[in-house]
Order: sequence, then structure tokens, then C-alpha cells
Amino acid sequence: MKINTLALVDDLHDRTQKASALVNVFQKLEEHQLRQKTHPEAWSVLECIDHLNRYYTFYLPALKKAIQTAQTKAGNSSFKTGILGQFFVKLMEPKAGKIKKMKALAQMNPVNSNVQPEVLQQFITHQEELLSLLETSRNLNLNAVQVPTAMSKWVTISLGDTFRFIVVHNERHLLQAQNCLKITAGSFE
Repeated sequence: MKINTLALVDDLHDRTQKASALVNVFQKLEEHQLRQKTHPEAWSVLECIDHLNRYYTFYLPALKKAIQTAQTKAGNSSFKTGILGQFFVKLMEPKAGKIKKMKALAQMNPVNSNVQPEVLQQFITHQEELLSLLETSRNLNLNAVQVPTAMSKWVTISLGDTFRFIVVHNERHLLQAQNCLKITAGSFE
């Protein structure tokens, strides 16, 4: 995939704002709704959001470090996804509103961890930081800098692919949270 850098940043920015808006809606729900599960080993809404926060704890410092070492460039060059980055994005991406079941890394799995509702505000704070990093990246070469992945510091993807992965990963688990609410509450819009 090849795309204008500014168009990519604009798209990721818009999708991040939509994710924040959805979590703002979650904040208006009753705590018991946020804790309900479809079955004992499934994740509740709070656990879905906690999972995303755990990834932010890893990726936000990694993104900041990558941005500090990135070279500036003219504002409208192209970003070209890497093979590994594209693989990770496609792996996470919901397809036709469906999520392919995957096993989370042990340290990223919040199941049955008594997550508190404060994770919702923490997520929104992380989203604001991501939006700021996206804005900073508008004048950077998103291809040139590599960011380690949560799997291993030896497995890296480009700065642009890391942004794409985080946004798609958010969409995946926010869809999972919405589906949980639909099943446990009967409907959620």
C-alpha cells in the first residue's frame, strides 16, 4: 500500500477521534454493563479497554522515541507500508464487522483482572497523546524510522505502520466491546 503521508495521518487522526467518541459513550454506561461478559473467559468492555491501555503503555514511549530520531521532510511525500507492518495490520483488522479470534500476549491479557472504570478515562488520555504524536508526525518520514513491537524489541515495523497497527488494534477491540454490549444488554448503538 502506498499513500500520501498527510492523507494517512488525516485518516488515522479521524479514526482515533471516533474511537475516543465511542469510549466517551461507554463512560455514560452503568458499571455493571461495563463488567458483563458473554462467557467467563471472554473480555468485558472494561477488559477490552484495559487491553488497549496495556498496549499504549508500551507503544506511546516507543513512538515518542522514534519521533525524536526521525528525519523531517516535506509535508506531502508518500508512505509505503512494509511487508511485516502490513501483515500485522491485516491480522488485526476487523473484516465485514467480524473479528478473527486471537490469543493475546500473556502480559496484555486482562481477563478476570478486576479492571476499574478509570481505564476508560485513561484510554481517552492515551488517545489524546496519540493524536498529538500523529500531528507531530505530519512532517516526518514515516518509512525511515523503525519502532519495536510489543512481541519483541528485535521485531520492528516502520513508524507509519506502527500508527496504523495501533489504530486498527483499537478498532478491533472497540468492536469487540460493542459486540459484548449488544449480546449482554440486547442492543447497543
